Amino acid sequence: MIYWDSKAGKSSVIDIEKLFDERETTMTRPSAHKLSVEDEFIMLLMKLRMRLSNTDLAERFCVSESSVNNINLTWVNFVYLVIGTLKIWPHRDIIIKHSPEEFIKEYPNNIVIVDATELKIQVPSSLQKHSETYSTYKSHTTFKSLIGVDPNGGIMFVSQLFEGSISDKQIVQRSGFLETVKQKVQCGELKEGDAIMADKGFDIGDDLAKVKLKLNIPPFLRDKVGFEEHDVIKTQTIARHRIHVERAIGKVRRFKIFHSVIPVSMFGSINQIWSVACYLSNFLNPVLSKDEISPKT
Repeated sequence: MIYWDSKAGKSSVIDIEKLFDERETTMTRPSAHKLSVEDEFIMLLMKLRMRLSNTDLAERFCVSESSVNNINLTWVNFVYLVIGTLKIWPHRDIIIKHSPEEFIKEYPNNIVIVDATELKIQVPSSLQKHSETYSTYKSHTTFKSLIGVDPNGGIMFVSQLFEGSISDKQIVQRSGFLETVKQKVQCGELKEGDAIMADKGFDIGDDLAKVKLKLNIPPFLRDKVGFEEHDVIKTQTIARHRIHVERAIGKVRRFKIFHSVIPVSMFGSINQIWSVACYLSNFLNPVLSKDEISPKT
């Protein structure tokens, strides 16, 4: 680990294998850093979870505000790289084995539920950037990310943040989700006939058909004519199960750093911050209770 602010840090690197080893007491650290690695990590978590200001954190940890900023920048990139190497997309058999009984009964081969979410951002000074990031859905400038969860609400896929004007279909194509799905099919972690659940805005049926996967979406309302009872039931069941992805996104939004408009000063690190929060949310309590996963008979 090399700290962003320290020239001396370039010649003093922390051994990550011994990062939290309590038996190791002779770890070499840049002299400019007074905090232990545990305290620096706690500082990052407090910044993300509680949205404490740099001034507040500086007072709590008895360091300067610039040190707080540099430590958090270093750690969010470090955690992004380390946790980002973890495999968060399980094999289809594992997903189906642990899926809620009701879900498997209605959608036996549905592996992942996808949805997009938006973060409000400070209005860019550039008119072009303002136009690109303006979301008609939010009536505000935003960044947009694609999230994929398993039937229990565990996050399996996180895309980078895109400009708010991007459509649902475009974000699926540009996020790398389709490439990930193809790789999963090729290596046997997905099988032909498996399905992906999405809202009707994700018009990607043709893309999934190329790898012989299905798309579960609510029926399109064609001027509300010919909307049969079967379509109503299907829409209701999909909506009931899609709420799991909304709950998963809600867990990420518990990190208070996303409770206010993202300032321009954070644009350089917001992708890492967003991904880290998504990864960490998987360590929180699941969105479904045990009774919801295995209903009592």
